[in-house]
Amino acid sequence: MKRRRKKYRLKKRTKKAVILLFCISIMLTIAPIVKNILFDKEEPVNASIENAVDAEKNSTDATNPKDSSTGNSSNSIDGSGDMDKKDSVDNNSSTDNSNNIGSNNNTGNSNTDNSDNLDNNNITNNNDNNININSEEKESSNKATVEINLENYAFVGDSITEALAYYKIVNPSNVIANKGYTAKKALADIDKLVSLNPDKVFIMLGLNDILTERSVDRYIKNYTALIREINKRLPNAKIYVQSILPVDASVKNSKLAISNAEIDEFNEGLKKMAMQENIHYLDVASVVKNFDGNLREPDGIHYKAKFCDLWLQYIAENI
Repeated sequence: MKRRRKKYRLKKRTKKAVILLFCISIMLTIAPIVKNILFDKEEPVNASIENAVDAEKNSTDATNPKDSSTGNSSNSIDGSGDMDKKDSVDNNSSTDNSNNIGSNNNTGNSNTDNSDNLDNNNITNNNDNNININSEEKESSNKATVEINLENYAFVGDSITEALAYYKIVNPSNVIANKGYTAKKALADIDKLVSLNPDKVFIMLGLNDILTERSVDRYIKNYTALIREINKRLPNAKIYVQSILPVDASVKNSKLAISNAEIDEFNEGLKKMAMQENIHYLDVASVVKNFDGNLREPDGIHYKAKFCDLWLQYIAENI
């Protein structure tokens, strides 16, 4: 009798152990799935142009030689979005008096030799997170092609607009720009723009929106919300929306997969929005299309100092 009881108890315990092990194995199997669903939030692919360009660059650095025409393969506003070793424009940077949009056009005060320029020697910093420019580009950035007599203005945009401050084409304190900037992000940072209280606002946003939205309708919806908020907070400011700039044909076959046909489609939507909201549209893209020469950095997306001069000249002639 005792043997039967012991055998029964052993059998019962074994059964419980088997059931317990089975439950544990099931829990271990479904735990990662539940974790992924509830907690893991993967970052969106190609969250910004700069991140995607950086990934593209890292994958090709081992095989691609440095671009001899620009002096250094890191001669671009690249994936980190660092402008002068910072993620955003340094608002305390001093500005070249001869290149400042807010200048008074007094030729006697145009001190190109003593102005606060980039280092007089070619920048050969091999850090891929900084912009490197050759002596020809520095000379272009140190001599303003045109002076726009504006008392109060602001530029809003992504890393392409950051270049205006980096090359000291305009006053850095009047530039609100960051890598990966979209219409949504600009709206979230509206207080920065309001604090400047500008008379004129020049906006260039779109390439990062194409990456994140891939929809003209959503892009225009976000852009319209930004415009209306600016009109609400700065009712006396004139708003100028600028077209998205074209990219090199090679970008279509890169990880970014952006084509100029797609950019043209977004620009058409932008132009219609400008008409509907009764604001100004500036076709800055035409500067690139009509220029006989290369204005782009090696990444095929960002632009050299020469373009920044032409950009400001276009604005002067069209506002």
